[in-house]
Amino acid sequence: MCDGHPSCNDTSDEDPAFCAQWNCTAEYWKCKDGLQCILERDFCYLSYDCNDKSDEDPTMCDQLTCMENEIELAYLVVVLLFPLYQNFSFLM
Repeated sequence: MCDGHPSCNDTSDEDPAFCAQWNCTAEYWKCKDGLQCILERDFCYLSYDCNDKSDEDPTMCDQLTCMENEIELAYLVVVLLFPLYQNFSFLM
């Protein structure tokens, strides 16, 4: 719903009047125009996901805290490196 990709055959789930009133679900943020919800991890991720391109707005991206970036980095380390570490656990 209101993600920029119609799910209903009649596209009513992307109707601007409907989406303007829609509250994004958990882990989604609303684009600046209020008509689309995208995953919060896709904001300031060097790729336009909002139709209005507000997810890559430099003013908004500059306001994101380092902590958010650090959390993302920690996630990548756990997801990408931990499985490798487990495979070499016999070395310890």
